[in-house]
Order: sequence, then C-alpha cells, then structure tokens
Amino acid sequence: MNAMTKQMHQMIHAQLEKQPNLPPDFEARMDQSMDDMIKEFPVDEMMQAMVPAYHRHLTKGDVEALTAFYSTPTGQKVLKEMPAMTADAMQSASGVIQKMMAKMQERLQSEMAELQKGSEGNSKPQSSPN
Repeated sequence: MNAMTKQMHQMIHAQLEKQPNLPPDFEARMDQSMDDMIKEFPVDEMMQAMVPAYHRHLTKGDVEALTAFYSTPTGQKVLKEMPAMTADAMQSASGVIQKMMAKMQERLQSEMAELQKGSEGNSKPQSSPN
C-alpha cells in the first residue's frame, strides 16, 4: 500500500504540473485526499473477495510451497523488494506504453482521415443522366 500511495502521489504531481493556474496548496490537498482514501480502503473486504480466485488456481500443496519459499532468506528478500521492483518496473514500462499509445492514436487519426475522405467522395451529388 505504501508503494501504491507513493506512486499515486507521483502520478498526481505529474498531472498537476500540466495544469496552470491551480491554487498553491492544491497538490497538498489532493495528496491528503488520496491518503484519506487509502486509509479507508477496505483491505479485509478485498482480501475476502480474492480468496475464491486463489482457491481455483492453487492447491494446498502450492500454498505450502509458497509459504516455505517466503520463509527463506530469498523469499523474505522478494517480499521486501517487491513493492520497489513493481514501482520500478511500472515506471520503466510507462515510456513504452506511452509510445505505443501515441502510435495507436496516430494510426486511428490516419484511418479516420481516410474514412472521412472516402465518405466525402461518396457524398458528392451525382449528376442526373438527362
């Protein structure tokens, strides 16, 4: 949750940098609002909702093996580093995703322009055979 909160604060900051004329305390208010939402997040309810999915995909033996792994020094390191690794990976991937989205938007605009050209050519009044 801490890693998610930090990442959300960074996203808010990045979005607000693009917005001129905001009150000076706006970012702090947004951060506080986000923190309040995170504190009220129904973690227990979410966990209970997720349990059936784990039951469908993992056996008791799988869970025991995972428990054994996470009890090892390597497992503990993975647990400790996972939030930072996830945040780093998401940040690294964001540039790739942005490029892909820009390329998709370009293609969509190009295809829309082609469709528009085609419909303009078809909508010209036809001369009568007389």
